[in-house]
Amino acid sequence: MKRFILGLAFASLLVPACGGSGSGGTSGETPIPPQPSGASGGRPSINLTVSGAVTGSTTQLSSARANHCSSLQSAEMISIYTMNLYPVINGTDYHLSVIVAKFHGPITLNVATDNTGGDRITVLFSDAANNGSVWGVTASTTGTLSIDAKGGGHVDLKDLPALYGTSTVDITGSWTC
Repeated sequence: MKRFILGLAFASLLVPACGGSGSGGTSGETPIPPQPSGASGGRPSINLTVSGAVTGSTTQLSSARANHCSSLQSAEMISIYTMNLYPVINGTDYHLSVIVAKFHGPITLNVATDNTGGDRITVLFSDAANNGSVWGVTASTTGTLSIDAKGGGHVDLKDLPALYGTSTVDITGSWTC
């Protein structure tokens, strides 16, 4: 749990530094304006299914929030990949954040074996208005996380526990950047 909280603290330091307001960002992150579902042409898109404490599927990203993905070149240069997307599930904006440390290019990671010590993979899922729980990868989480050559990715994660409480979510899906 201590490592999870440290990961959460690390994530909170990165997000403001990456132009979270949509104001242009830094060289490590390329801000991407909000879009409707099914976006293409260099804009992010998502196809996500969540089950457990939150249940639903979506291909829609919030039009009220800035969706961000690291440029692959910058991520490789600083060895950290970050992605912050805001999927809309059942009319509610959620926040899906992925951080991969020690990043050197396209990769598939098994969270049970490639995240020993809890210092390589951070995946957080929460209500974007911060009105509910925050779920994240811990030692009990199983599944895989992949980042492709274009900076998009795929998650198939089971048993992400709430930071506080006992609920869990499973997340399966992919995104493009």
